[in-house]
Amino acid sequence: MSVRVKVCGLRRAEDVERCAELGVDMYGFNCWPGSPRFVPPAALPILVRDVPAVAEVVLVFVRSPPSEIAALVQALEVPASRLSVQLHGDEDPREYEGVGVRVVQVLRVGAYGVPTVRASRVLVDAHSAAFGGTGARIHEEALVRVRPLLPSEWILAGGLDAARVGAAIERFRPWGVDVASGVETEPGAKDHEKLGAFVAAVRLTREREEMGEGERC
Repeated sequence: MSVRVKVCGLRRAEDVERCAELGVDMYGFNCWPGSPRFVPPAALPILVRDVPAVAEVVLVFVRSPPSEIAALVQALEVPASRLSVQLHGDEDPREYEGVGVRVVQVLRVGAYGVPTVRASRVLVDAHSAAFGGTGARIHEEALVRVRPLLPSEWILAGGLDAARVGAAIERFRPWGVDVASGVETEPGAKDHEKLGAFVAAVRLTREREEMGEGERC
């Protein structure tokens, strides 16, 4: 099992560079003006150019029209294979298939109800009335109920940090994990020590799983 690491809410060049040093797989940039981690369109190309060619760029939107997203995607000039759009509002991802890149649906999981999966990749976050990510912890028993409905490419979010991510991976076995507030000193400012500890915790869990698989062979 090779769990991908997604760091979201990036808005400083030094944080992008640190992620590159650590081998982060996915770099999330918030394009919603209502977020404290918002990256203005003029600043986005400058940050994105420092993302390694082997990594993925994820643009986070809330209720933006497909035409607006498509225009920004084209302006970035990032290959479609390396670019995703994450819909963090209540959008129907099927309405965004024309933007030309992969669409990631966000499912906010609460104690009650079962969300409808409408995309081949989803990010599972804690239920909240607010949009754009809150750092709240996900309701784990609800996630147990939803887990069988998820596609193979699903990313676990919701209050993860270095202390919690290993156990979360072992219990739920996500395709990827997402972190923002769990590695920050304030919204949009990453703590490089916490960031390194988070990536190390994921890597350690990977190694444990690989060793376990080797022993079973």
